[in-house]
Amino acid sequence: MPLREFETAQKAVEKLGLIEFINAHKTLIDEKIRACDAHVMASEATGDTFGDMTFIATCLPLAAGIVHVGSELKLFQDAQNWVREDLELPDSTSVLSALTLLYLVQKGWEENLRDPAWIRIHGRVKRFLSSEILTEPGPTA
Repeated sequence: MPLREFETAQKAVEKLGLIEFINAHKTLIDEKIRACDAHVMASEATGDTFGDMTFIATCLPLAAGIVHVGSELKLFQDAQNWVREDLELPDSTSVLSALTLLYLVQKGWEENLRDPAWIRIHGRVKRFLSSEILTEPGPTA
């Protein structure tokens, strides 16, 4: 994933105070992310052509849960303010969840570089971040 996005994700996780929580629950988080990937692989086998997007959508509730359960209220509020003020994004809770997911995927991949599941998971997120899902409008009549 692009370095800038990962640096922002890491900063968000640090501001939320989640590093220790994530490390303490690493095995369970790994299992949940792998389960999301397995779900998407099954749907791709039956014709889902939006696997990368489906993976992101499936994992976001996990990341949101980690943000809400693992972060103290004051740190969560400070991180929300950081998103609104420094990143100038209005939906701070969703942004923090998305950034936490980016962090989880990058760290999971770094710790499992030879694991086919993590190579696929990392590839899904990387493609989604760099894809041109939306196109420019065609000429108007």
